[in-house]
Amino acid sequence: MAEVKPVAEASARKKEIYTYEAPWLIYGMNWSNRRNKPFRLALGSFIEEYNNSVEVVQLNEETQAFERQAEGAFNHPYPTTKIMWSPEGVAEQPSGELLATTGDYLRLWEVAEDGSIKNKCMLNNHRESEFCAPLTSFDWNETDTNLIGTSSIDTTCTIWDIETQQVRTQLIAHDKEVYDIAFASGTLPACLPATLPPCLHASLPPSFVPFHSVCVSHISLLPQGRTSSPR
Repeated sequence: MAEVKPVAEASARKKEIYTYEAPWLIYGMNWSNRRNKPFRLALGSFIEEYNNSVEVVQLNEETQAFERQAEGAFNHPYPTTKIMWSPEGVAEQPSGELLATTGDYLRLWEVAEDGSIKNKCMLNNHRESEFCAPLTSFDWNETDTNLIGTSSIDTTCTIWDIETQQVRTQLIAHDKEVYDIAFASGTLPACLPATLPPCLHASLPPSFVPFHSVCVSHISLLPQGRTSSPR
């Protein structure tokens, strides 16, 4: 005979799988680092046209379902090639949290405590031209949180100072498109850009002269801080 558990005990158990059905194909996503928003998630659309979207959803632990926050969506030019919330130190600012996206340009968004979102700035390294080379990816430095590194199909990587909204330095060491970039964890702001065919260049500012190169087929970053999924 199957064991029948009391209703109260069964209802008290939390789900192990949470599902959110977005209104479009999802291309990019990232978890918030803010302690009081442990399961807040930013999602980017993949729509084959200029107008795309980003949504911010939050797990409602009472209903055990993801819900879109009030005013928690905004239009985005082209699909986001990457979405990233600010690192933990920046995430705890009283004014709210920053969200960064790439596509045609690097954009920063301010997400207030009430869930409202506004564009903080758009960083463009080709202001003298009406054309731009799409950005393929980016990474946010956890040691110096004013630094964001972007990679582009124009074969360059750019390190931005988001406080001054100026280019700190640029890496021009590839002869092919660069499809990803990652800062190393630690005290030195080292970055690792990846090209296709998959070759890796490791560089340290301010010179950004490659001192090591090795072919790779995959790259993955270990998550920082949170170590378990919602249960």
